[in-house]
Formats: sequence, C-alpha cells, structure tokens
Amino acid sequence: MQIRDYKEEDFGQVVELLKDNSVDPPNEPDELKGPCVVAEDGEICGVMFAIAGESTRAYVDYTAIRKDLAGTRLFYRLLSALEDRLKSMGVKRYVFNVEKWNHRVYRQLYKYRKKYRIKMLNDLHYFEREM
Repeated sequence: MQIRDYKEEDFGQVVELLKDNSVDPPNEPDELKGPCVVAEDGEICGVMFAIAGESTRAYVDYTAIRKDLAGTRLFYRLLSALEDRLKSMGVKRYVFNVEKWNHRVYRQLYKYRKKYRIKMLNDLHYFEREM
C-alpha cells in the first residue's frame, strides 16, 4: 500500500470513500486544494485533507478509511504523512473536524488521545494535537 499526495484524478474515488464513511464530500476538486494525502492499494482506500494557510494552525477535515482497513494503522500512516507536509509549511498545531457519525476516525482519535497527546476540546468531537 502506498501513501502519496492527492491528485485531481483521484477526486471521484475520494468522494465515494467519503460517502461510504458518512462524510459529506467536497462538491468539486478545487475544494481539496491544500495538503491532502491518500492511501492506494490499486484504488483509493484512505484520505486525509487539511486546510492550511498563512498561520501556524491547520484544520484536518475530510478523513476516511475503507471499512475493511479499520484497525490496520492506516489512519496513523496517513496522519504521519499529512503531518510531514504540514510541518514543512510551518504548521505547529492542527485541529480535527470529525463528524459525529464518522465512527472509525473518532474511535482512532479517542483511543490514542493520551499516547499521542491529542486533546479532546469539547463534547462535539473536536480534537487538537500539538506538533
């Protein structure tokens, strides 16, 4: 399995993966401009996107993993790849926007919140991690 940067031709598969995870997908490819990584094993099986600009803070938004890969550490491989890209942009902190019904991502963040010093900011499933 390969982790790589998102390409515009991945858009259709990314939208389907997000929908399969009950995540509202972007309407058009331009909405994924910014740091975005995908996992690929012949098809797109994971995605993690961040909104980052001029500040030292980013927002991780579209995140999904194919159902059969839950529990395989793919979430952390994607997160590590995305963190590398964010660090190179000068980002020092990011916040996860996790929809309440995106249970796979929520469980991963909640399970490892102490080990990775991820702070749950409130009961709206809002997570933040210092890098």
